[in-house]
Amino acid sequence: MRLLFDYIKQHKKTLIGALILAAINQTFSLLDPQIFRIIIDRYAIRAGQIPAEEFIHGVLIWLLAYMGVALASRIAKNFQDYYVNVITQRVGTKLYATGVNHSFSLPFGVFEDQRSGEILLKLQKARTDSQALIQSAINVVFLTAIGIIFVLVYAFIVHPFVGLAFFSVIPIITVVTFLISRRIKDAQKEIVRESAALAGATTETIRNVELVKSLGLGTYIQVENLTQSGGVVYGMWKSTLKKLKNSKILRLKNGLILGLGGGSAAKLVRKYWPQAKITGVDIDPVMVEMGKKYMGLEEQGIEIVIMDAEKFLSNNEVRGTKYDLILVDLYVGYEVPEKFLSENYIQLVRTVLASGGIAIFNRLYYGEKRPEAMRFAAKLEAVFPKVKYFHPEANVMFLCYN
Repeated sequence: MRLLFDYIKQHKKTLIGALILAAINQTFSLLDPQIFRIIIDRYAIRAGQIPAEEFIHGVLIWLLAYMGVALASRIAKNFQDYYVNVITQRVGTKLYATGVNHSFSLPFGVFEDQRSGEILLKLQKARTDSQALIQSAINVVFLTAIGIIFVLVYAFIVHPFVGLAFFSVIPIITVVTFLISRRIKDAQKEIVRESAALAGATTETIRNVELVKSLGLGTYIQVENLTQSGGVVYGMWKSTLKKLKNSKILRLKNGLILGLGGGSAAKLVRKYWPQAKITGVDIDPVMVEMGKKYMGLEEQGIEIVIMDAEKFLSNNEVRGTKYDLILVDLYVGYEVPEKFLSENYIQLVRTVLASGGIAIFNRLYYGEKRPEAMRFAAKLEAVFPKVKYFHPEANVMFLCYN
Protein backbone atom coordinates (compact mmCIF):
# COMPACT_ATOMS: atom_id res chain seq x y z
CA MET A 1 0.00 0.00 0.00
CA ARG A 2 2.87 2.37 0.79
CA LEU A 3 4.26 1.87 -2.73
CA LEU A 4 0.83 2.59 -4.20
CA PHE A 5 0.47 5.81 -2.18
CA ASP A 6 3.96 6.90 -3.22
CA TYR A 7 2.99 6.59 -6.88
CA ILE A 8 -0.34 8.38 -6.30
CA LYS A 9 1.49 11.29 -4.60
CA GLN A 10 3.36 11.89 -7.85
CA HIS A 11 -0.01 12.85 -9.41
CA LYS A 12 -1.19 15.00 -6.51
CA LYS A 13 -2.45 17.90 -8.65
CA THR A 14 -4.39 15.63 -10.98
CA LEU A 15 -5.89 13.83 -7.99
CA ILE A 16 -6.99 17.10 -6.33
CA GLY A 17 -8.53 18.19 -9.62
CA ALA A 18 -10.43 14.89 -9.88
CA LEU A 19 -11.73 15.25 -6.30
CA ILE A 20 -12.90 18.83 -6.89
CA LEU A 21 -14.68 17.79 -10.08
CA ALA A 22 -16.22 14.81 -8.26
CA ALA A 23 -17.53 17.16 -5.55
CA ILE A 24 -19.01 19.50 -8.18
CA ASN A 25 -20.56 16.58 -10.03
CA GLN A 26 -22.19 15.11 -6.92
CA THR A 27 -23.37 18.44 -5.50
CA PHE A 28 -24.99 19.54 -8.76
CA SER A 29 -26.54 16.07 -9.22
CA LEU A 30 -28.18 16.41 -5.81
CA LEU A 31 -29.44 19.92 -6.68
CA ASP A 32 -31.48 18.51 -9.58
CA PRO A 33 -34.28 17.00 -7.43
CA GLN A 34 -34.33 20.10 -5.22
CA ILE A 35 -35.00 22.37 -8.19
CA PHE A 36 -37.67 19.96 -9.42
CA ARG A 37 -39.28 20.08 -5.95
CA ILE A 38 -39.37 23.89 -6.06
CA ILE A 39 -41.07 23.83 -9.49
CA ILE A 40 -43.74 21.42 -8.17
CA ASP A 41 -44.32 23.14 -4.80
CA ARG A 42 -44.27 26.77 -5.97
CA TYR A 43 -45.82 26.54 -9.39
CA ALA A 44 -47.37 23.21 -10.41
CA ILE A 45 -49.55 22.89 -7.29
CA ARG A 46 -50.51 26.60 -7.37
CA ALA A 47 -51.02 26.85 -11.13
CA GLY A 48 -54.52 28.31 -10.77
CA GLN A 49 -53.64 30.68 -7.94
CA ILE A 50 -50.86 32.80 -9.48
CA PRO A 51 -50.93 35.07 -12.58
CA ALA A 52 -50.04 33.37 -15.87
CA GLU A 53 -47.13 35.75 -16.56
CA GLU A 54 -45.57 35.08 -13.16
CA PHE A 55 -46.17 31.34 -13.58
CA ILE A 56 -44.48 31.16 -17.01
CA HIS A 57 -41.62 33.43 -15.98
CA GLY A 58 -40.93 31.47 -12.76
CA VAL A 59 -41.18 28.02 -14.39
CA LEU A 60 -38.86 29.03 -17.27
CA ILE A 61 -36.20 30.37 -14.90
CA TRP A 62 -36.23 27.22 -12.75
CA LEU A 63 -36.23 24.97 -15.83
CA LEU A 64 -33.19 26.83 -17.14
CA ALA A 65 -31.56 26.39 -13.71
CA TYR A 66 -32.50 22.69 -13.82
CA MET A 67 -30.84 22.24 -17.23
CA GLY A 68 -27.83 24.34 -16.21
CA VAL A 69 -27.24 22.24 -13.08
CA ALA A 70 -27.58 19.01 -15.08
CA LEU A 71 -25.16 20.29 -17.75
CA ALA A 72 -22.60 21.38 -15.14
CA SER A 73 -22.86 17.98 -13.45
CA ARG A 74 -22.30 16.09 -16.73
CA ILE A 75 -19.34 18.26 -17.76
CA ALA A 76 -17.73 17.85 -14.34
CA LYS A 77 -18.34 14.10 -14.54
CA ASN A 78 -16.63 13.79 -17.94
CA PHE A 79 -13.54 15.72 -16.80
CA GLN A 80 -13.53 13.75 -13.55
CA ASP A 81 -13.48 10.44 -15.46
CA TYR A 82 -10.65 11.71 -17.66
CA TYR A 83 -8.49 12.72 -14.67
CA VAL A 84 -9.23 9.45 -12.86
CA ASN A 85 -8.26 7.43 -15.94
CA VAL A 86 -5.01 9.37 -16.27
CA ILE A 87 -4.10 8.59 -12.65
CA THR A 88 -5.11 4.92 -12.76
CA GLN A 89 -3.32 4.16 -16.03
CA ARG A 90 -0.08 5.87 -15.00
CA VAL A 91 -0.03 4.35 -11.51
CA GLY A 92 -1.00 0.90 -12.81
CA THR A 93 1.74 0.99 -15.44
CA LYS A 94 4.38 2.00 -12.88
CA LEU A 95 3.31 -0.74 -10.48
CA TYR A 96 3.47 -3.33 -13.26
CA ALA A 97 6.93 -2.14 -14.34
CA THR A 98 8.15 -2.27 -10.73
CA GLY A 99 6.81 -5.81 -10.39
CA VAL A 100 8.59 -6.94 -13.57
CA ASN A 101 11.87 -5.38 -12.38
CA HIS A 102 11.49 -7.08 -9.00
CA SER A 103 10.91 -10.46 -10.69
CA PHE A 104 14.13 -10.11 -12.67
CA SER A 105 16.05 -9.10 -9.55
CA LEU A 106 15.08 -12.28 -7.63
CA PRO A 107 17.86 -14.79 -6.90
CA PHE A 108 17.95 -17.53 -9.52
CA GLY A 109 17.00 -20.22 -7.01
CA VAL A 110 13.82 -18.35 -6.05
CA PHE A 111 12.96 -17.35 -9.61
CA GLU A 112 13.41 -20.92 -10.86
CA ASP A 113 10.75 -22.16 -8.41
CA GLN A 114 8.18 -19.69 -9.75
CA ARG A 115 5.97 -20.43 -12.73
CA SER A 116 5.93 -17.71 -15.36
CA GLY A 117 2.18 -17.84 -15.89
CA GLU A 118 1.56 -17.47 -12.17
CA ILE A 119 3.93 -14.49 -11.92
CA LEU A 120 2.32 -12.83 -14.95
CA LEU A 121 -1.18 -13.26 -13.51
CA LYS A 122 -0.11 -11.77 -10.16
CA LEU A 123 1.46 -8.76 -11.88
CA GLN A 124 -1.65 -8.17 -13.99
CA LYS A 125 -3.88 -8.63 -10.95
CA ALA A 126 -1.84 -6.10 -8.95
CA ARG A 127 -2.19 -3.55 -11.76
CA THR A 128 -5.95 -4.02 -12.25
CA ASP A 129 -6.63 -4.06 -8.49
CA SER A 130 -4.69 -0.83 -7.93
CA GLN A 131 -6.60 0.83 -10.77
CA ALA A 132 -9.92 -0.41 -9.38
CA LEU A 133 -8.97 0.85 -5.89
CA ILE A 134 -8.24 4.37 -7.12
CA GLN A 135 -11.42 4.49 -9.21
CA SER A 136 -13.53 3.21 -6.31
CA ALA A 137 -11.93 5.64 -3.85
CA ILE A 138 -12.94 8.62 -6.02
CA ASN A 139 -16.08 7.43 -7.83
CA VAL A 140 -17.65 5.54 -4.92
CA VAL A 141 -16.19 6.42 -1.51
CA PHE A 142 -15.62 10.14 -2.05
CA LEU A 143 -18.89 10.67 -3.93
CA THR A 144 -20.79 8.74 -1.26
CA ALA A 145 -19.23 10.92 1.46
CA ILE A 146 -20.28 14.10 -0.40
CA GLY A 147 -23.80 12.70 -0.83
CA ILE A 148 -24.11 11.78 2.85
CA ILE A 149 -22.97 15.24 3.98
CA PHE A 150 -25.42 16.93 1.58
CA VAL A 151 -28.36 14.78 2.68
CA LEU A 152 -27.47 15.16 6.38
CA VAL A 153 -27.40 18.95 6.11
CA TYR A 154 -30.71 18.98 4.25
CA ALA A 155 -32.28 16.53 6.75
CA PHE A 156 -31.34 18.73 9.71
CA ILE A 157 -32.76 21.77 7.88
CA VAL A 158 -36.08 19.95 7.36
CA HIS A 159 -36.26 18.74 10.99
CA PRO A 160 -33.60 17.89 13.62
CA PHE A 161 -35.21 14.49 14.35
CA VAL A 162 -35.09 13.55 10.66
CA GLY A 163 -31.37 14.39 10.64
CA LEU A 164 -30.74 12.37 13.82
CA ALA A 165 -32.66 9.38 12.43
CA PHE A 166 -30.65 9.47 9.23
CA PHE A 167 -27.38 9.91 11.14
CA SER A 168 -28.13 6.90 13.41
CA VAL A 169 -28.53 4.62 10.37
CA ILE A 170 -25.01 5.39 9.05
CA PRO A 171 -23.10 3.21 11.63
CA ILE A 172 -25.42 0.26 10.96
CA ILE A 173 -24.88 0.49 7.20
CA THR A 174 -21.12 0.84 7.75
CA VAL A 175 -20.88 -2.29 9.94
CA VAL A 176 -23.02 -4.40 7.59
CA THR A 177 -21.00 -3.27 4.57
CA PHE A 178 -17.73 -4.03 6.36
CA LEU A 179 -18.82 -7.56 7.29
CA ILE A 180 -20.05 -8.34 3.78
CA SER A 181 -16.91 -6.91 2.18
CA ARG A 182 -14.70 -9.10 4.43
CA ARG A 183 -16.42 -12.25 3.19
CA ILE A 184 -16.16 -11.05 -0.40
CA LYS A 185 -12.45 -10.32 0.14
CA ASP A 186 -11.82 -13.85 1.47
CA ALA A 187 -13.64 -15.38 -1.50
CA GLN A 188 -11.70 -13.16 -3.89
CA LYS A 189 -8.37 -14.24 -2.34
CA GLU A 190 -9.28 -17.87 -2.93
CA ILE A 191 -10.29 -17.14 -6.53
CA VAL A 192 -7.01 -15.31 -7.18
CA ARG A 193 -4.98 -18.13 -5.62
CA GLU A 194 -6.67 -20.78 -7.75
CA SER A 195 -6.50 -18.64 -10.90
CA ALA A 196 -2.78 -18.08 -10.36
CA ALA A 197 -2.18 -21.80 -9.89
CA LEU A 198 -4.18 -22.59 -13.02
CA ALA A 199 -2.35 -19.95 -15.05
CA GLY A 200 1.01 -21.26 -13.84
CA ALA A 201 0.17 -24.89 -14.63
CA THR A 202 -1.20 -23.98 -18.07
CA THR A 203 1.84 -21.89 -19.00
CA GLU A 204 4.28 -24.56 -17.86
CA THR A 205 2.41 -27.21 -19.82
CA ILE A 206 2.37 -25.12 -23.00
CA ARG A 207 6.09 -24.45 -22.60
CA ASN A 208 7.20 -28.03 -21.78
CA VAL A 209 4.64 -30.38 -23.34
CA GLU A 210 5.53 -32.65 -26.25
CA LEU A 211 3.34 -34.92 -28.34
CA VAL A 212 5.26 -38.01 -29.46
CA LYS A 213 4.19 -40.61 -32.02
CA SER A 214 6.12 -43.88 -31.83
CA LEU A 215 5.75 -47.15 -33.76
CA GLY A 216 6.41 -49.15 -30.61
CA LEU A 217 4.52 -47.11 -27.98
CA GLY A 218 1.92 -45.29 -30.10
CA THR A 219 0.97 -41.69 -29.33
CA TYR A 220 1.93 -40.31 -25.93
CA ILE A 221 2.34 -36.94 -24.18
CA GLN A 222 5.53 -35.89 -22.41
CA VAL A 223 6.29 -33.02 -20.03
CA GLU A 224 9.97 -32.36 -19.30
CA ASN A 225 10.81 -35.64 -21.11
CA LEU A 226 8.63 -37.62 -18.68
CA THR A 227 5.63 -39.46 -20.16
CA GLN A 228 2.38 -38.15 -18.69
CA SER A 229 -0.22 -39.98 -20.81
CA GLY A 230 -0.06 -42.89 -23.23
CA GLY A 231 3.04 -45.00 -23.87
CA VAL A 232 4.59 -46.50 -20.73
CA VAL A 233 1.98 -44.76 -18.54
CA TYR A 234 -0.80 -46.59 -20.37
CA GLY A 235 1.08 -49.89 -19.97
CA MET A 236 1.68 -49.24 -16.27
CA TRP A 237 -1.99 -48.56 -15.52
CA LYS A 238 -3.04 -51.44 -17.76
CA SER A 239 -1.08 -54.04 -15.79
CA THR A 240 -2.34 -52.61 -12.50
CA LEU A 241 -6.02 -52.34 -13.41
CA LYS A 242 -6.03 -55.68 -15.26
CA LYS A 243 -4.70 -57.36 -12.12
CA LEU A 244 -7.44 -55.65 -10.09
CA LYS A 245 -10.12 -56.67 -12.60
CA ASN A 246 -9.00 -60.31 -12.62
CA SER A 247 -9.10 -60.47 -8.83
CA LYS A 248 -12.89 -59.87 -9.00
CA ILE A 249 -12.87 -58.16 -5.60
CA LEU A 250 -14.10 -54.80 -6.89
CA ARG A 251 -17.62 -53.97 -8.01
CA LEU A 252 -17.20 -50.60 -9.64
CA LYS A 253 -20.17 -48.27 -9.98
CA ASN A 254 -18.50 -44.91 -9.29
CA GLY A 255 -14.89 -44.19 -10.26
CA LEU A 256 -12.75 -41.09 -9.63
CA ILE A 257 -9.45 -40.18 -11.31
CA LEU A 258 -7.43 -37.43 -9.63
CA GLY A 259 -4.89 -36.28 -12.20
CA LEU A 260 -6.79 -37.15 -15.38
CA GLY A 261 -4.08 -35.86 -17.76
CA GLY A 262 -4.59 -37.15 -21.30
CA GLY A 263 -6.88 -39.95 -20.12
CA SER A 264 -4.74 -43.15 -20.15
CA ALA A 265 -6.22 -44.44 -16.89
CA ALA A 266 -9.72 -43.32 -17.91
CA LYS A 267 -9.60 -45.42 -21.10
CA LEU A 268 -8.61 -48.51 -19.12
CA VAL A 269 -11.26 -48.04 -16.43
CA ARG A 270 -13.84 -47.69 -19.19
CA LYS A 271 -12.47 -50.82 -20.90
CA TYR A 272 -12.58 -53.05 -17.80
CA TRP A 273 -15.72 -51.58 -16.21
CA PRO A 274 -17.82 -50.34 -19.17
CA GLN A 275 -20.94 -49.60 -17.06
CA ALA A 276 -19.15 -47.51 -14.43
CA LYS A 277 -19.69 -43.80 -13.96
CA ILE A 278 -16.26 -42.12 -14.15
CA THR A 279 -15.25 -38.63 -13.02
CA GLY A 280 -11.87 -37.23 -14.07
CA VAL A 281 -10.29 -34.24 -12.28
CA ASP A 282 -7.31 -32.22 -13.53
CA ILE A 283 -6.16 -28.64 -12.97
CA ASP A 284 -4.53 -28.38 -16.41
CA PRO A 285 -6.99 -27.66 -19.26
CA VAL A 286 -4.22 -27.86 -21.88
CA MET A 287 -3.36 -31.46 -21.00
CA VAL A 288 -7.06 -32.41 -21.03
CA GLU A 289 -7.57 -30.79 -24.45
CA MET A 290 -4.58 -32.69 -25.83
CA GLY A 291 -6.09 -35.88 -24.44
CA LYS A 292 -9.35 -35.13 -26.24
CA LYS A 293 -7.62 -34.30 -29.51
CA TYR A 294 -4.93 -36.98 -29.68
CA MET A 295 -5.66 -39.68 -27.08
CA GLY A 296 -9.38 -40.36 -27.60
CA LEU A 297 -10.36 -38.97 -24.18
CA GLU A 298 -13.60 -37.44 -25.42
CA GLU A 299 -14.85 -40.85 -26.58
CA GLN A 300 -14.72 -42.37 -23.08
CA GLY A 301 -17.94 -40.75 -21.85
CA ILE A 302 -16.53 -39.50 -18.56
CA GLU A 303 -17.34 -36.37 -16.58
CA ILE A 304 -14.35 -34.01 -16.77
CA VAL A 305 -13.79 -31.41 -14.04
CA ILE A 306 -11.07 -28.75 -14.42
CA MET A 307 -10.20 -28.08 -10.79
CA ASP A 308 -7.49 -28.56 -8.19
CA ALA A 309 -7.75 -32.11 -6.78
CA GLU A 310 -7.70 -30.93 -3.15
CA LYS A 311 -10.39 -28.35 -3.82
CA PHE A 312 -12.53 -30.99 -5.55
CA LEU A 313 -12.37 -33.33 -2.57
CA SER A 314 -13.04 -30.50 -0.12
CA ASN A 315 -16.16 -29.48 -1.99
CA ASN A 316 -19.27 -30.12 0.11
CA GLU A 317 -21.17 -31.61 -2.82
CA VAL A 318 -18.41 -34.16 -3.35
CA ARG A 319 -18.46 -35.25 0.30
CA GLY A 320 -21.92 -36.73 -0.30
CA THR A 321 -20.58 -38.97 -3.12
CA LYS A 322 -18.64 -42.16 -2.45
CA TYR A 323 -16.33 -43.75 -5.01
CA ASP A 324 -15.55 -47.47 -5.32
CA LEU A 325 -12.24 -46.82 -7.09
CA ILE A 326 -10.01 -43.73 -6.84
CA LEU A 327 -6.88 -43.40 -8.97
CA VAL A 328 -4.40 -40.77 -7.76
CA ASP A 329 -1.68 -39.64 -10.19
CA LEU A 330 -0.79 -36.03 -9.42
CA TYR A 331 2.70 -35.63 -10.83
CA VAL A 332 3.78 -32.27 -12.21
CA GLY A 333 6.83 -33.29 -14.23
CA TYR A 334 8.96 -35.42 -11.89
CA GLU A 335 7.46 -34.10 -8.64
CA VAL A 336 4.19 -34.34 -6.71
CA PRO A 337 3.09 -31.02 -5.11
CA GLU A 338 3.77 -31.07 -1.37
CA LYS A 339 0.13 -30.67 -0.33
CA PHE A 340 -0.75 -33.99 -2.00
CA LEU A 341 1.81 -35.83 0.16
CA SER A 342 0.30 -34.91 3.54
CA GLU A 343 -1.69 -37.26 5.75
CA ASN A 344 -4.52 -34.69 5.70
CA TYR A 345 -4.86 -35.08 1.94
CA ILE A 346 -4.65 -38.87 2.16
CA GLN A 347 -7.40 -38.76 4.79
CA LEU A 348 -9.43 -36.57 2.46
CA VAL A 349 -9.14 -39.24 -0.25
CA ARG A 350 -10.30 -41.91 2.20
CA THR A 351 -13.28 -39.72 3.16
CA VAL A 352 -14.79 -40.06 -0.33
CA LEU A 353 -13.81 -43.73 -0.74
CA ALA A 354 -16.73 -46.15 -0.39
CA SER A 355 -16.67 -48.97 2.13
CA GLY A 356 -14.85 -51.86 0.45
CA GLY A 357 -13.42 -49.45 -2.13
CA ILE A 358 -9.82 -49.19 -3.33
CA ALA A 359 -7.62 -46.10 -3.81
CA ILE A 360 -4.51 -46.51 -5.98
CA PHE A 361 -1.64 -44.04 -5.61
CA ASN A 362 1.06 -43.90 -8.30
CA ARG A 363 4.66 -43.05 -7.37
CA LEU A 364 7.97 -43.13 -9.24
CA TYR A 365 10.28 -45.86 -7.91
CA TYR A 366 13.86 -45.61 -9.11
CA GLY A 367 17.10 -44.18 -7.73
CA GLU A 368 16.49 -41.32 -5.32
CA LYS A 369 12.72 -41.67 -5.82
CA ARG A 370 12.60 -44.95 -3.86
CA PRO A 371 13.09 -43.44 -0.37
CA GLU A 372 10.48 -40.78 -1.18
CA ALA A 373 8.00 -43.47 -2.26
CA MET A 374 8.58 -45.49 0.91
CA ARG A 375 8.10 -42.44 3.15
CA PHE A 376 4.81 -41.86 1.36
CA ALA A 377 3.90 -45.52 1.86
CA ALA A 378 4.30 -45.07 5.64
CA LYS A 379 1.76 -42.23 5.54
CA LEU A 380 -0.68 -44.38 3.55
CA GLU A 381 -0.36 -47.23 6.06
CA ALA A 382 -1.15 -44.77 8.87
CA VAL A 383 -4.48 -43.89 7.21
CA PHE A 384 -5.67 -47.07 5.43
CA PRO A 385 -6.19 -50.42 7.20
CA LYS A 386 -4.57 -52.37 4.36
CA VAL A 387 -2.00 -51.32 1.72
CA LYS A 388 -0.54 -53.57 -1.01
CA TYR A 389 2.41 -52.77 -3.30
CA PHE A 390 2.53 -53.47 -7.02
CA HIS A 391 5.58 -52.68 -9.21
CA PRO A 392 4.84 -51.98 -12.89
CA GLU A 393 7.71 -50.48 -14.95
CA ALA A 394 9.83 -48.03 -12.86
CA ASN A 395 6.88 -47.15 -10.63
CA VAL A 396 5.18 -48.48 -7.54
CA MET A 397 1.40 -48.62 -7.20
CA PHE A 398 0.00 -48.50 -3.68
CA LEU A 399 -3.38 -50.27 -3.52
CA CYS A 400 -5.15 -48.95 -0.43
CA TYR A 401 -8.20 -50.85 0.81
CA ASN A 402 -10.93 -49.19 2.82
